[in-house]
Amino acid sequence: MTPPSFLHHLLSSCGALAGRPVSGSIGSGDAFAAGLVLGPVKGDIASQLPTAVAMAVLKLGIEGDHFLGSKSDIDGILAGTQREVNR
Repeated sequence: MTPPSFLHHLLSSCGALAGRPVSGSIGSGDAFAAGLVLGPVKGDIASQLPTAVAMAVLKLGIEGDHFLGSKSDIDGILAGTQREVNR
């Protein structure tokens, strides 16, 4: 199963999918959009792009349509110290 093509291209180009299993792509675009929505809330959309990508990467490893990641999961993906959601 592969994520939607635009998201797959974005994630692949930044190396975010390297070695990560994909459990399902349902909701990965929504997770990405949710990360971007924080931009206007925080006043800077561009700074939220890494968070949006991290949320989409985490969602790809979760079966089903719910995003179950936490802020520490997202921070771990961004730091390169975590590969999947801690459950």
